[in-house]
Amino acid sequence: MRKRGHEGGVRDFLESGGGAGPVPEAGQLPAESMAGPRGVRSPPGVAPLGPVPWAPANQRHTNQRHTNQRPAAVDVLGPLPPPRRRVPVSEMPSETPSEPALSQPLLRIAALPTVIQSQVQVISARILIADDHELVREGIRKVLAVRTDWQICAEAENGREAVELSERHQPNVSILDFSMPELNGLEATRKIRELCPNTEVLVLTMHDTDRLVREILAAGAKAFVMKSDAARLLIHAVEALLQHKPFFTGRVSELVLAGFLDPNERATAPGESLQLTPREREIVQLVAEGKSNKEIADTLTISVKTVETHRAKIMSKLDLRAVADLVRYAIRNGIIQP
Repeated sequence: MRKRGHEGGVRDFLESGGGAGPVPEAGQLPAESMAGPRGVRSPPGVAPLGPVPWAPANQRHTNQRHTNQRPAAVDVLGPLPPPRRRVPVSEMPSETPSEPALSQPLLRIAALPTVIQSQVQVISARILIADDHELVREGIRKVLAVRTDWQICAEAENGREAVELSERHQPNVSILDFSMPELNGLEATRKIRELCPNTEVLVLTMHDTDRLVREILAAGAKAFVMKSDAARLLIHAVEALLQHKPFFTGRVSELVLAGFLDPNERATAPGESLQLTPREREIVQLVAEGKSNKEIADTLTISVKTVETHRAKIMSKLDLRAVADLVRYAIRNGIIQP
């Protein structure tokens, strides 16, 4: 049997009509090849797939490489809103409209800086309170709370602490109780006026004797208020002191005037003519309060020997014999309260 060559086999295959039929021309494909998979439909709103252009293999990559066409986008969100128009400057509303409807909002905006300014608390006075009773200090705070522009900068439980806090905080006004432990209001007033010249002192007390008033004024206090009148007169007294003016109640004013008109009216207590130094008055108060020499030395930051020397001088000046006599002297002269 004669073998058929390759060319002869191809010729017989083409002559017999074998294969898929005639070779399609470039750019066309049978409809069956363009229908896609059988049973597959395009989603709603999307156009069905059309004929896929066919090209020889040597032209496909060239066409895809040089084409800039993109498939049409599917509009699933609806049409886009129209672009915003730029408003010309001439069509913008004026800064001061004449419409009455806008007048009220503009007034509120104009008043805003005033409202903010009213909410800022301005401190016009700083006040120190000194009393050995917490209940009294709380009552003074409540009386002064009426003035929101006043600030309580410090509180002290005794006269020595009041002097230290006054020197540290430099208040405008120091309110002192006359009867305080360790250092009474009289001695505390002297020290505060010496250390803080710009601080005015107001003394609260339960007694209003002529001699007591004179000593308080001599110590440097400009205001003298009875504790029974504090709720009614304390605000007015502080206001006067902030202007560096004196303030006295009616009874105290009468005593001051009577003493000014008749200086000989002042009653002289035993031993009063013999003046004690400020340090000796401090030691008299501490001894009368029952402090030992060691406790006094620790309080005043001095040696025990110095305390003993001061006590000896005090007893000699006042012509006293025992500690009991010294306690009576302290009570009689208002250094301590019984």
